[in-house]
Amino acid sequence: MNDTGWFKSSYSTGGNDNCVEVRLTDATAAVRDSKNPEGSSLQVPLTSWHNFLRSSGPAAGYWQAFQSELEAM
Repeated sequence: MNDTGWFKSSYSTGGNDNCVEVRLTDATAAVRDSKNPEGSSLQVPLTSWHNFLRSSGPAAGYWQAFQSELEAM
């Protein structure tokens, strides 16, 4: 089973606490608040996460760059 572990995009800067972390497995994408790593996470099917990255409106360019980072992992 593939598991990326929790990570932030390289677009997140060191001094910015307003970030989410993502964890991908073969079947799911989980998203959590980086300020509360022990808290709950939102889990969605991996296909839904990919669709979100492709079609997130005005931020689509940002998310497409983020997806490219993930695919490079």
